[in-house]
Amino acid sequence: MAHSVWLWMKRSVAAKAIPALLGVELIALFSRGTPWMGEWAWSVDWANGTTILSGPLLAGVTAFEARRIGGLSWRRTLDSRVSGNRALLDVLFSTWAVAALVHLVVLVGALALTASTSPTGSLPYSAFPLGLVVLLAFGSLGLALGLIWRSLVAAPVAVILCFALTYGAVTGAVPPIFRVGGVTGSLIGMQYDAQVVILTIVALLFTTAAVLMLMSAYFSPVKSISIWALGSAPAVLLVVSLIALDNVGGERFRIADVAPGYVCDGAAPRVCLAEGTTRPLKPLAKGLAEQAGMLSQLGIQVPDTFYQEVPGVPAKLDAGLFIFTVDEVNASDISADRIASFLAMPAACPAYFSPTTPPVKALRAQGLIAMGLFERSSASSTFAQVAPGSGSADPVQGWVTSNAWNEWAKATYPKLKSCDLDSIDLPF
Repeated sequence: MAHSVWLWMKRSVAAKAIPALLGVELIALFSRGTPWMGEWAWSVDWANGTTILSGPLLAGVTAFEARRIGGLSWRRTLDSRVSGNRALLDVLFSTWAVAALVHLVVLVGALALTASTSPTGSLPYSAFPLGLVVLLAFGSLGLALGLIWRSLVAAPVAVILCFALTYGAVTGAVPPIFRVGGVTGSLIGMQYDAQVVILTIVALLFTTAAVLMLMSAYFSPVKSISIWALGSAPAVLLVVSLIALDNVGGERFRIADVAPGYVCDGAAPRVCLAEGTTRPLKPLAKGLAEQAGMLSQLGIQVPDTFYQEVPGVPAKLDAGLFIFTVDEVNASDISADRIASFLAMPAACPAYFSPTTPPVKALRAQGLIAMGLFERSSASSTFAQVAPGSGSADPVQGWVTSNAWNEWAKATYPKLKSCDLDSIDLPF
């Protein structure tokens, strides 16, 4: 079979579709920049998510290729149980092999980019097969459509219908098995749910088997209930696996059984980032130390340590907190204004996480602290003393660069640090 698949690959339209398959996967890979670069799990899942585009394209290519065994010259082949089944397998696996090779190149490329950042943490090997098996399932669906509807129209229809499956997987209209990646945020503190991954792979394999068996029964020269019953067996098992998947929730990720450790750098304050998202550690530690020195010059004591927020891990009340945006968590550098905002949260006070009443005064105070730090860090490495209103038509802008801000910061920062938020006085 391997030899015949190779022959099909060489003469198949799939080989000519390599640039298109590679192009759509690269478009999907870099469609939102590279915020995943530096985090193993996110890199793998995002690379698997490229099948959202390449899978439907593969279905279209396979539907087009299936027309070659749908003509009169191939009818006798399909009418033979042995030759017909082999022809089905040859077409499917020849087109899938091309798409799988392209996907592996993109996956390895994404991992190479992440490896270049010296990442911490471990690779989620269990997720590697997801992209390959979903491509196989998409190819089987294209094969069925191309065989049943022997028309050039079958190819674009296969693309549209299979893309609808990926969209439906998000909305819940169809089971989530056709969307095996593409998470849009960091996976720190999360892990792949082994049950969901296994059931997804099983369901996709049963999808492929069901299509092949039903097509074999459809073209079989022997028409009997037993033939159709045998052909329907994988479809029944597919339904069982989908029910099992629904019972376990269907979400690929859950809170990690073991919280990630922290990797720390710097001193006064020490910067600790969760293992797995440590790319910005050194530049962040350097920038935080520089701006913390400005507060120290005023006699303000900053926390000894700042920790990264991790889902499922209680925040430390006696330490500062980093709450990263999607684009920051694996960034190669952190801007000065963001470093200032981090320093303005010297404690993870419970009030910040209240679902009902946000601490408006404290949040406003944080903003003024951050503005003052940023203005001073932008001007020089030492405090730039400017009279209120000097050089700026904005009274707040002038105030945050004045001695008045210094006195207010000395009185306010300890209250932010001790979570005495109600006693904060705002100047405006």
